Amino acid sequence: MRQKSARPLLLLLDADVVIEAHRLDVWEALINRSRVACSATVVRDEALFYRRDQFFPTSLNLQGLVAAGRITMLEATTDDLCQLAAIVTHDVLEGLHAGESEALALLLVGKAKGHLFCSGDRVALRTLALLGLSQYGTSLQKVLQSLGLTKRLPENLTERFFRDALKEGQEHRLRGLGLRTLPPA
Repeated sequence: MRQKSARPLLLLLDADVVIEAHRLDVWEALINRSRVACSATVVRDEALFYRRDQFFPTSLNLQGLVAAGRITMLEATTDDLCQLAAIVTHDVLEGLHAGESEALALLLVGKAKGHLFCSGDRVALRTLALLGLSQYGTSLQKVLQSLGLTKRLPENLTERFFRDALKEGQEHRLRGLGLRTLPPA
């Protein structure tokens, strides 16, 4: 009897996760064992803003990986970003980096179907929950565990941090904080 092969994880990674995966030397395993996507903003700009004095990954060339078909670039339109801006308040938007806004807009409008957003940014994770999209998120710790990898991670990439940030966003959603209107169901 033939055993069913498990579907690879579909991941939408934020810049901080990309950079940390390089630093921890798990990047190759991550892109070989799962299907990785990044927002166009992360591919083109944000992944370049790591601290060069602390860490210089020569392999951090996301545009080259997209061109080679090893990772996918997902791009939000202006209309997609406007849909996000119509739902959350200005202060929420101001707290997000451009790559996070783009990733959240992609999830909101369904252009990242099946992907799990992975970020270590508290505001981005709270906003994910605020949008009612908690089920489309994951922590780097959980991803690595599912791939059979264990690494000591910074606090913001742990499952505990992820759950706490989601809980905050869910509480804000219940109280109507940070929302102009409820997102479409």
